[in-house]
Amino acid sequence: MGAGQYAREAGVGHVHLHQTRHSYARIVAEETGSITDTQDALGHRNAATTRVYVQRIAIKRDKHSASVTARLHRPKNSG
Repeated sequence: MGAGQYAREAGVGHVHLHQTRHSYARIVAEETGSITDTQDALGHRNAATTRVYVQRIAIKRDKHSASVTARLHRPKNSG
């Protein structure tokens, strides 16, 4: 089963695999507060590339995160 099918079954709509990289970058950046740790985690050679990720994260929060979180915390028998 591909990522798209998992996303549809989870009710989150269309998902690109590369979005998981951005989500991972966001988690690392928020948890560590370090551009260097985030750069290392993503394997970027240039910190400017990592800054683009982190700036995009700060400007445009994942518009689906609230609905995904709600679904993850919803009891399984509630639909």
